[in-house]
Amino acid sequence: MAEEAVDEAVKVFGLKPNSGCVTKEVKLVGSDGWSPNMYIKLVQSFGVETEVAQHLAADYGDRAWTVLSYASPTGLRWPLQGVRLNNSYPYIEAEVHYATQHEYAQTAIDFIARRSRLSFLNAGTALDVLPRVIQLMGDDLHWSTARRREEWVKAREFLVSMGLPPSTDVQEELKGVKGKLGDAGPVRNWARWWLSPWHWAKSISGAAAATVPLGPSTSHRSRGLFSIEDLERVKKAFANAETTISRDDVVALMKEMDFGVPGVELDSVWVDNALSNVGVRKDERIGFEQFWQVCVELKTSAVAPSIQATISKPRNRIPVTKSGGGV
Repeated sequence: MAEEAVDEAVKVFGLKPNSGCVTKEVKLVGSDGWSPNMYIKLVQSFGVETEVAQHLAADYGDRAWTVLSYASPTGLRWPLQGVRLNNSYPYIEAEVHYATQHEYAQTAIDFIARRSRLSFLNAGTALDVLPRVIQLMGDDLHWSTARRREEWVKAREFLVSMGLPPSTDVQEELKGVKGKLGDAGPVRNWARWWLSPWHWAKSISGAAAATVPLGPSTSHRSRGLFSIEDLERVKKAFANAETTISRDDVVALMKEMDFGVPGVELDSVWVDNALSNVGVRKDERIGFEQFWQVCVELKTSAVAPSIQATISKPRNRIPVTKSGGGV
C-alpha cells in the first residue's frame, strides 16, 4: 500500500525519484542479530521462560538483549529473570522500562495499547496489570501521586473503547487500586531520578534475595548459562544502555564471571575470536548487546569441549538379558 501511494504521488506530481522502491530490502530495527533460534540464546543467557524468550525475540529482534538488561530476578529457582506482568501473557516488567527509556512511552495508554498491544488482546488483563504498569512508569518518569491517579482514570476510560464494560464509579474503583500505583514521596522520587533503571533492577534483586533465599549460586543456576550474580556484575559494568567498554574491560569482566567449567581458563584469544564472530572490529568498543553475544559465544565454546569429551567416552554394552531382549 505504501509503495502504491508513493508511486501515485510520483505520477501525479511529476516527481523524479533516483531509484525504484527499496522498502523490501530495508532491514527493520532489531533484525541485524535476529535468527529463528535467537530465543534459545535468551533462555540460556538470562534464564527466562521459553515463552517469554520467544515473545521477546519475535517482537524486539536483537533489541531483546537490551530489554532483558532491565529484567529483575524473579526470586524463583526457575525462571531466574523476567517477572511477568500477568501469568496469562509473556509480557514482562522489563518491557515497561524499555518502553520509557527507548520507545518514548509517556503514558500508561502508550504501553498497554501502543507498545505491548495488551489492551487489544485482552482488555480485562490490561486493567489487571494497569496499576503495576503505572507504578513502574511513574518511577521511571518521576510522576507525582496525582499524575499516577490521573493515568489510571484515563487508561480505565480508554479500555472501555477496547471492550471493557464501563465503570459504574471510576473514583470508587480508583480507591481500590491507588495503594498499588506507587509512592511518589520525596525520598523515593530523589532515588528514582538519580538511579538508572539498571541500578533500579539491582536494588530489586537485593530485595528479592532478602525475601526469597536462593542458596549458593551453583544451586540456583538451573538452565541459565549465567548466574544472577553474573548478571548483576554486567549491569554494574554497563551504567546505562549507551555505555561501551574496551576489549581489555571485556576480558577483565569475563574473568570475574563464573563460567562453571573446571580447567577452562579465559584468555584474550577466546575473547578475540568471540568478538570477531559477532562482528566487532579490534578497535571497536563493545556495547551491552554485543557483550552478551560474546558471553554466549564464550560460554558455548567453553561448555562444548566438556560435552564432547563426555559423548566420546566408551559406553558399556548392556547385556541382552537386561535390555528387554533383542540385539
